[in-house]
Amino acid sequence: HSAHDRLAFHRHESAYIALPLEGSYEESSADGRFACAPGIAVVHGEWHMHADRFTGAGGRVLNIDLPSGAVPPGGSAAVTVDFVEIEKLARRQPARAAAAVLETWASAGDPAGAGSGLVYAFLRSVRLSPAARIAELAAELGVSREHLARRVKAHLGIGPSRLRSEWRFRCAAELLARGESLARVAVAAGYSDQSHMTRDIKARLGRTPGRLGRLSRPRR
Repeated sequence: HSAHDRLAFHRHESAYIALPLEGSYEESSADGRFACAPGIAVVHGEWHMHADRFTGAGGRVLNIDLPSGAVPPGGSAAVTVDFVEIEKLARRQPARAAAAVLETWASAGDPAGAGSGLVYAFLRSVRLSPAARIAELAAELGVSREHLARRVKAHLGIGPSRLRSEWRFRCAAELLARGESLARVAVAAGYSDQSHMTRDIKARLGRTPGRLGRLSRPRR
């Protein structure tokens, strides 16, 4: 990537690990904002949506594929790794390199949403209550809806309502991957009804919730 490259919000169908090898960039998503540089790998679940902004040094990033079902759909997490050793392993045995990063992630815990401040407090709240109104969440955090919207948009480049709908979609994708019924998923994820969920998922991915569930389950 060239200096100051910017990638607008986009969605990856497959799960993968981004391993920065040179330069640095910031990744923004519903998980927050990650500073990405050599030594920090970012694990992405299937259907993850994010934006990237490279610094003046540009960057070189190695993507390592993950098998379907290896990590929860939609989410991401930053993991501290020995990028030199992981790159060497990935060039020869990418599956082993991916397993090594996931093992490091599992032992370190998931840092997603671990930031401080108003934006991360909002992300934690909306993750727990994806059906809640933005005004209600703002009131719980002691700010106006307008103030919350300004802070979230400035930090992540995306507004609270869109983040809330992304968390709702993620919740549905994870439950569908477990084989839950469509009606049950729609209620648990905060959709008004099953038809609402179907329309939302088809608009995002071009496929029905039932097909999404089949694709997201681990391959045996």
